[in-house]
Amino acid sequence: MSGGAVWCRGVYVVMEGAAPRYRGNWRTCLVSGFVQPTLLLLALGLGVGGLINGNPQARGFGDGLPYLDYLAPAMLVVGAVQTAVGEAIHPVMTGLNGERTYHTTVATPITPAQLAVGHVLWVGARIAVTTLCTCVAVLALTDVPAGPALVAAFAAFLCGTAFATALSALAVMTAEGTGLITVVTRVVILPMVLLSGAFFPSTLLPDWVHPIAWLLPVRHGVELARGDGGVLTHLGYLLAFLAAGTVLTVHHFRRRLTT
Repeated sequence: MSGGAVWCRGVYVVMEGAAPRYRGNWRTCLVSGFVQPTLLLLALGLGVGGLINGNPQARGFGDGLPYLDYLAPAMLVVGAVQTAVGEAIHPVMTGLNGERTYHTTVATPITPAQLAVGHVLWVGARIAVTTLCTCVAVLALTDVPAGPALVAAFAAFLCGTAFATALSALAVMTAEGTGLITVVTRVVILPMVLLSGAFFPSTLLPDWVHPIAWLLPVRHGVELARGDGGVLTHLGYLLAFLAAGTVLTVHHFRRRLTT
C-alpha cells in the first residue's frame, strides 16, 4: 500500500471512529434535520409570510415570489451553518478535554493532520445529511423546483462545511474555554444570519453595512443558494474559505497535539 493510501486509510479510521456515537441518536438527528426545519419553514414562511404576502407595500422578495419560496433556499444555508456549530465544536472539546480521545488517537500511527482532516470530513458528512433532510422539507412545503432546490442544498453544504473548518480551528485554540457554542451562536451566528439577507433582501440594509456583510460566508451561501448572480464570486469565496479553514484546523491540531 502506497504512502498516500496509508494516509487516507488513517483519515478513514478517524471518520469510522466518529460514527458510533451517532448510531444511537438517529432520532435526534432526524428531528434536527427534518422536523425542526419543517416547523421553522411553516412558522416563518406561512406565518410571517402570510403578513408579507398580504401587504401591498412589501417589496423586494424575489420579484413577487411567495415569501415561503423566497425563504426556503436561505433556510437550507442557515440550517447547515447551525449544524456546523455543534458538529465542529463539541467533538473537539470532548476529544481534547473531556474524554481526551484525541490524545489517545495520536498515540497510535494516526497523525494530528489525519485526525484534523478526518474530523473536517466527518463534519461535512453530517452537514450533508442534515441539508438533504432539510431539502426534502423544502420540496414538500414549497413550490421550489427540484433543480434549484438541489443547487441550494449544495450551496448550503459548501457554506456550512467552510464555516465548520473555521469553527474547528477556533475550538482547538480555545479548548479550555467553556460555553464556546453559546458564545458563537449568540455573538457570531445571529448577527451573521441577520446581515446575510436570509430573511429580507440585503438591499434593505444601510449602505455602510454592505461591505461588512460581504465578508461573511453566510451572505455568499444565501446568494449562491438563491442564484442571485455572481455565482463564480460566491463559489470562489466559499472554496477559499474552506481551504483556509482546513489549513488552519490542521495547523492547530498539529500544534496542540504535538506539544
